[in-house]
Amino acid sequence: MRADSNRDHAADEPDVIPQELREFLRQVPSSLLIKGAAGTGKTSLALAVLHTLNTRGGFLYLSTRASPAQLFMHHPWLKDWIRPKKSKRGKAADNQAAPEGFVDSRLDEPTQLFERITNQLMDASAPTIVIDTWDSLKDFREEDSLQSNLRVLLAWCERAGARLILIDEDPEDRTFDALVDGIVTLEQQDIDGRRAREIILTKLHGTNIQNPRYFFTLKDSKFRSFGHLEPDNLMIGPDTVAAGHDARVESLLAGEYIPTGYGALDSELGGGLPAGSLVNIALARGVDSRVPLFLLEKALGSFVNSGHGVVILPFEGLAPGFVDSYVKSSIPSSRQGLIRQAWKKDNGADKTEPAPSSGVGENGQSSAESTHEDVSPAFLAILGSRSVEDAPGREPGYEVQRLARSIHTARGLGFVVTRGKNSTVSEHLSANSALELEIASRSGTLLLQPQAPFSKLFVIDVQCRSGRPVVELEPIV
Repeated sequence: MRADSNRDHAADEPDVIPQELREFLRQVPSSLLIKGAAGTGKTSLALAVLHTLNTRGGFLYLSTRASPAQLFMHHPWLKDWIRPKKSKRGKAADNQAAPEGFVDSRLDEPTQLFERITNQLMDASAPTIVIDTWDSLKDFREEDSLQSNLRVLLAWCERAGARLILIDEDPEDRTFDALVDGIVTLEQQDIDGRRAREIILTKLHGTNIQNPRYFFTLKDSKFRSFGHLEPDNLMIGPDTVAAGHDARVESLLAGEYIPTGYGALDSELGGGLPAGSLVNIALARGVDSRVPLFLLEKALGSFVNSGHGVVILPFEGLAPGFVDSYVKSSIPSSRQGLIRQAWKKDNGADKTEPAPSSGVGENGQSSAESTHEDVSPAFLAILGSRSVEDAPGREPGYEVQRLARSIHTARGLGFVVTRGKNSTVSEHLSANSALELEIASRSGTLLLQPQAPFSKLFVIDVQCRSGRPVVELEPIV
């Protein structure tokens, strides 16, 4: 099979590399230099590029540091993508044999390596050639000689209409920067004691680089970058209505933990959120107030699908009527009766008429007290920091403690959304919360940073599907 230069990625595969890099790779011929220190994911990116181009054939992957068998061992998904050859007897070829296109070049000298490339350029149409790694050739030749050889190689690729991808393990080496069409650098950094990975788009000739930095993960040995949050991704279409669902009622009280709906996060938390716990969701500066509701949608859905009530106290930063649109688009009409809205009159948030059963502000009740009124056991509560502020004459932390006791008694879940960490409410929540989840925005990407318990970073990936936002949570590994 030969590569199709007009097809930039498989139609059935999600985009895993940044949009600008995809656009750049449509150019034929082209040359790309991937830089990064050891362990930053350069090989995974090169393989992701091949996958994106959908070049099951018509490519040459020259590996000077690892054998093809090692590549397939460390990237098992390749076996499902590169179909092994079949013998005359109809059986798969020996698993130890190198798949077509992958060449063990660990013992090759530059002359042998260039001969392999020349043969590929002559035999394949619009081929893609990967040299992993280019800097390993420094062991054989002087720097000036390598520059001359690269110029010749680039000229050959241009005449053959080929893509050339070079991997360099010295991000500080700029010897070849001026010769190639594109440069990307992979970095691994520390954010508050957690590993984070970023791809930096330094140069992509013919491509407008709108966003020079993207976070990425190597989960399951696959390279996947994450796009930046667009304001429109948080919009709910005016006519969006939730679809129907299985009417079965399943109890949430079967175990000690309540699932969040995100398997990777539940694993980090030891199985989910402890039943009867109060959770503080701390929003950093610049994070939209709508994000927590979309993040909690799976948990909310699990409560109403199992017949348990939900109380939402619309908090500061939410536009009037937003919660109504949110409920309408996420919960089928047959289950919306399980959701109550309530708020303090001065919270500056949604001020539509409260649900008759909420009772907030009536008979001297506080918002925290009203959260469990007229709802089923194991209820879910979502509210803002103003709803648990202490009224004059109350002892400090009274509202938070009362809410924590209510949630604990009912074995439900309570989420309090706050801004920053220095407020009095945040201090009381720290003393009464089982968990603290911080949401921050860095380089245009939303990150979930579990603080208590402390765990790895997660990317909050928000995509607009069927007229409404849908959240995916992916760990950075």
